[in-house]
Amino acid sequence: MTDLRPLLDRIRRIILSQTVEAMAQAGQARELARQQARPRDEAEALLLHGQAMLAFGRFEKGRTALLAALEIGRSVEIGILHGETLQQIARSYYAQGDYDRTAECWLACLDLPDTLAGEEVRCQAHIGLGQLLYAQEQFEAALAHHHHAVRLTTEQSTLVLYHAAALINVGADLLQLGRYDEAEAAFDRALPLTRHSQHVEHEAEIYGLQAQLRLARGDAERAQQQLRVALKLSRLHGNDWGEAFNLITLGRCNLAGGDYDHAREALEQALALSEAMGTASLAARAHQGLAELAERLGHAADAQRHLERFRTLREQLLGQLSAARFATMELRLAS
Repeated sequence: MTDLRPLLDRIRRIILSQTVEAMAQAGQARELARQQARPRDEAEALLLHGQAMLAFGRFEKGRTALLAALEIGRSVEIGILHGETLQQIARSYYAQGDYDRTAECWLACLDLPDTLAGEEVRCQAHIGLGQLLYAQEQFEAALAHHHHAVRLTTEQSTLVLYHAAALINVGADLLQLGRYDEAEAAFDRALPLTRHSQHVEHEAEIYGLQAQLRLARGDAERAQQQLRVALKLSRLHGNDWGEAFNLITLGRCNLAGGDYDHAREALEQALALSEAMGTASLAARAHQGLAELAERLGHAADAQRHLERFRTLREQLLGQLSAARFATMELRLAS
């Protein structure tokens, strides 16, 4: 009988930096676990396979694997894999703009007993709830959750990656609030931690957010330099979400510089990727950029079409969470 523990441990080590290989090996691990009738190992392999799928923007397929892992947990004890899996399911719903289900999953993570969720899952849940508030344009409330996540992970050697993630989100919140110096400091603190953890997705995200910061300060040239790095990392590792995110910023850089042909190319690519993934938040931002481009070119009909699509998507995204859900999120922060 093959010992699956070394294989599963290796997948965990490489999933952030060698996602394609990790996904293939997770599939092999699942098949071996099924052959050997080891359901807990099968659940872990499904979790890792689903996580890798999410990194490629394959949210439906990834969620199917994750739900299968939870289903195994109905009949056998899977321990803290339960919390890890639920957290990844929340990520998939968040990426596709299903914010009510996202909130339900992340709040459930905070309610799980210690036997079913480790400290890293609780930290990720606070980061996630902050991201959810960010998506609802509640930037001060988002910042409170992300500051809480920073405090939870400070001087915790096993939570360095989550400390970096919390700092990235703090910086993103501050950027939206116009507190640029503080945002830059947060990104500068997060970058070496991310490199140390070899988390390419986070590293690309930092470069992309730093580019947004440069653009907000009027330095489109330096913004484009950082976007080239961000896009290279995202494309190298097949991160479609990151590519679309950074293409939107690139399109805005080109708009600022009057390079309308390249602006259209970047924004249309971003829109195609966003629609293929089903990520409404990114699609909305792409439509917003295309509306501005069409307006500058004097194409009134195209501008109106993209603007209406942007407004429709934005209203759908902002109208999902009830006042009761917001209140519950505030209570979790206070507890």
